[in-house]
Amino acid sequence: MKAVGGWEKGETGKAGTIPTTVLTAASGDKIHVATQGRPYVLLVDGGPGNSIEYLSYEEPVTVKAPPAGSVIAPDPLN
Repeated sequence: MKAVGGWEKGETGKAGTIPTTVLTAASGDKIHVATQGRPYVLLVDGGPGNSIEYLSYEEPVTVKAPPAGSVIAPDPLN
C-alpha cells in the first residue's frame, strides 16, 4: 500500500466493534484509526482480499519456543 498525494480524513467506520476515523489515499486505500482510547491503526484496507485488522493491542501474548527439531542455527543460512 502506497499513498500517492497524501491521506484525506473522511467518514467514520468501525474495526470490529471499535469506532474509527477513516483516512483515504488518492489510490482508494483506507486506514481506520481508533477514535476511542489510543489512536491505533486498527484496519488497513487496500481493496478486496488485501486488508489486515489489528484488534488485540495491549493484550497479553503467550510465547512458546518451537521444538528443537524446527530450529536451525543462523550459520547454515549464509
